[in-house]
Amino acid sequence: LLPAGAVSVDETPEAGRFALGAPSPNPLTATARVAFSLDAAGPATVALYDVLGRQVATLADGEFAAGRFDADLDARGLAAGAYIVRLESASGVRTRTVTVLR
Repeated sequence: LLPAGAVSVDETPEAGRFALGAPSPNPLTATARVAFSLDAAGPATVALYDVLGRQVATLADGEFAAGRFDADLDARGLAAGAYIVRLESASGVRTRTVTVLR
């Protein structure tokens, strides 16, 4: 499992920063990759939420070293629409939007 987070749309995760990359591809029909990086070791979570704020998937969860990671988003069981990817750790919270197409 991998930790989760988010940053502004133009930021790319790299080692030494707390950041959440844009899901790729976006929009998606099946799967996407979500890159994130942590600036310090510790617990982190990357989760997917629907527009009503309900958590619909956990992409990564656990203790992580500082560094860059990739999480897989499997959207094959999700309804079409907009979702929020959220990275949370002791360093803060980052979010990104992703669109699922059918």
